[in-house]
Amino acid sequence: EGAPVWFKCPKLELLQHLVGPGGDFANKPKVVVWCAHTAEIIMIHRLFSMQGWKSVKFHGSKKTEKLAARIAFMNDPKVRFFVGQADSGVGMNELIVADIAIWYSNSLRVISRRQAERRIRRIGSERHKTITFVDLITEKTIEEKNFRSLQRMSSLAQEVVAGLKRGKNLRSLV
Repeated sequence: EGAPVWFKCPKLELLQHLVGPGGDFANKPKVVVWCAHTAEIIMIHRLFSMQGWKSVKFHGSKKTEKLAARIAFMNDPKVRFFVGQADSGVGMNELIVADIAIWYSNSLRVISRRQAERRIRRIGSERHKTITFVDLITEKTIEEKNFRSLQRMSSLAQEVVAGLKRGKNLRSLV
């Protein structure tokens, strides 16, 4: 009980630096920030609000709120950040207005990562010269091990799909 205690978080400070004034992505009008956990989404949304930066949150089961967030991100020039869970389902075409996605944290599901990447690489995204993906990983933590595992699983999945396309049977690929 009592007042909450706030700790300095280097990862959160790095995110703030990257997208804030003078940061590498300071001039980007639209930025997607992916998180694995709802608490992270709320924390980042709060940080952006405290800085005076307009963002939308995308999490939970309320479809009308989630749709409103997607539409606001796409259409409202004042809304610069979309902060959401990569494990959010399918059918999100409004994120093509962004040319950068930052993973504050990753899910361990390869399919979630691939879907999140494709959400800003859909028809209409060719207006951007490049699309940039950034992962914020804390070294020498379980997070780094999970990220490496996700990379290995992704490579394996790509090899299997490529083999199947070449006509190999599944048993010979695994």
